[in-house]
Amino acid sequence: MCVRVCVSRRIVKMNISVNDSLETLWSNEWARRSIVICIGFGVIICVRKFFQNRKRAKLRADWNAAGKDVVVLHQFWRGKYCPNMSPYVLKVECFMRLAGIKYITDTQEPFGARGLCPWITLNGEDIEDSQHIVERLTEQFNVKLDDHLTPERKATLEAIRIMLEEHMFWILFMYRYYHTNCKVFKKTQVFPTWFLHYYFPIFIYYYSQKRGRAQGIARHTFAEQVKMTEKNMEILNTLLGEGQYFGGDKPCSTDCIVFGFLAQGMWNDTDSPFETLIKVTYPKLAAYSIRMKEHIYPDWKKLLNPPQE
Repeated sequence: MCVRVCVSRRIVKMNISVNDSLETLWSNEWARRSIVICIGFGVIICVRKFFQNRKRAKLRADWNAAGKDVVVLHQFWRGKYCPNMSPYVLKVECFMRLAGIKYITDTQEPFGARGLCPWITLNGEDIEDSQHIVERLTEQFNVKLDDHLTPERKATLEAIRIMLEEHMFWILFMYRYYHTNCKVFKKTQVFPTWFLHYYFPIFIYYYSQKRGRAQGIARHTFAEQVKMTEKNMEILNTLLGEGQYFGGDKPCSTDCIVFGFLAQGMWNDTDSPFETLIKVTYPKLAAYSIRMKEHIYPDWKKLLNPPQE
């Protein structure tokens, strides 16, 4: 009984102490303002979260209404001279066009749950990473773009894909966002908001330096990176040979990613060493890019922003 009384007295004292502390805190004008500001920010965050969830729910409903086996391709906005600024978006879009897969595009949510672009929604399922998307669509729709290739050719083209996606991408990334600080790149893009137009280059400059050093490419000089690009273009030029496509007489799945990268130098990163290598040093690659464009994108001009007649 004595123990219970002691405990009760301590609890009462603690409550009195807490109440006194709160009253003292509230009586302080600066503390009172701070509390009000914190509550205000909390309310703003909750309201913002509510409307974000509401918007996503509506978008999700729209994506699900696309129809059975219709792919929703979530991508970046369209460019002035090229349908997209991402080689990976062009890769997936080219693949679906070659395979005859029905799709619609969405630019409101370009990044998936893993922070990757592009990503797709297919029959209510979200799939990220361009290569995972291609492999899944190949299985889902029984695509046979590579069936005419020999096992040796498939292995060679797979190595080319990895070279572009894991090596060439970082060189392009550093040139576009770090070495030129988006100055060249901005000329080919129409940003969806004024905020992105002015602040995207500032953010991406520091972000690209950090990512580039973590990957390792930023530890090389710009001249060394250009030399690496020359080697990559030489490999592509040699492998293409006198063929129409890397798949031979008709495009294969690897042609989609090769075109995705070459299209950046041809139309998005003009006045760059990348463009010079394609159009001057290895003109066969430029002719190949135009051939792919005409074969896959007869509506190329209509897809630009703004659309061209």
